[in-house]
Amino acid sequence: MVALIVGAVVDVDAVDPWASVGSGIASMWGIALALYAQFEQSAAPATSGTQVSADGNGPSRPALRFLSRLLRTLHG
Repeated sequence: MVALIVGAVVDVDAVDPWASVGSGIASMWGIALALYAQFEQSAAPATSGTQVSADGNGPSRPALRFLSRLLRTLHG
């Protein structure tokens, strides 16, 4: 419904180039952010004494437990 209203009001041919430029800029920002995160993460020193424990009880947060049960129910 919204697409029909916007299509009726906005000249799509005039907006199309600007949408293309906007999506190109957004994708370049995304690539830059991904590269920054990749290199920043690898340059960080590893912390000693980090311990991970998996006791098999699943998520501790109520929302995650709910989603976990829901997915188990849906998938049998």
